[in-house]
Amino acid sequence: MKLFKYIGIVLLSLVIILYVLPAGLVRIPAVQKFLAEGTAEYFEKTLHTEIEIERIEYRLFNKLALKNVSMRDQSGNILFTASRIAAGIDLIPLINRQFRINSVQLYTFDLKLRKNTKDSPLNIQYIIDAFASPKKEENPPVDLQIKNIRLYSGKVSLDIEDQPALKDRLDFNHLALENIIGRINLNSLKNNQLDGSIKRLSFTEKSGFSVKQLSLD
Repeated sequence: MKLFKYIGIVLLSLVIILYVLPAGLVRIPAVQKFLAEGTAEYFEKTLHTEIEIERIEYRLFNKLALKNVSMRDQSGNILFTASRIAAGIDLIPLINRQFRINSVQLYTFDLKLRKNTKDSPLNIQYIIDAFASPKKEENPPVDLQIKNIRLYSGKVSLDIEDQPALKDRLDFNHLALENIIGRINLNSLKNNQLDGSIKRLSFTEKSGFSVKQLSLD
């Protein structure tokens, strides 16, 4: 019986250390701000761009929430904003700067894609390059794996700036998707490899074109 008692004490202690204590600390505004600044600084150094995170909240069982996130592209224009990004993350791999995320939820997000010309790269090319194999050891790629992404009330736009805009019809050079809701399952997302499926996706476009429910395996 004493053995079971000691096992129970050890397990309870682990729960307190790994879950309850971090959850309590991250309720402190100063800790939330410190974590937000540290996370933004890490990704700024990795992606070479400006990132802002108002605060980070932690909940039991490794649930993180980033509030009021914004990112600029390398021209200084706003690339991405989100009122909230929630994620279920494994904490242990963070020690080795490995991000193992079970699920991500994006709320009220806005992604602004741009190209100067049809032949120029997208303004997110630098992010794609960050996941590529490094040319130098001092610039390692971002080691990120995500299993599931859920989208709520999102916007995505694409503008090819040297192309004329078309009126009253779908313009693939100047797209503007709104009311995006979706669920995407990722079998693998690491470096340059992406394997997944769209379980549900709906949106409307500024021209009036809409998709009620799209799924792709």
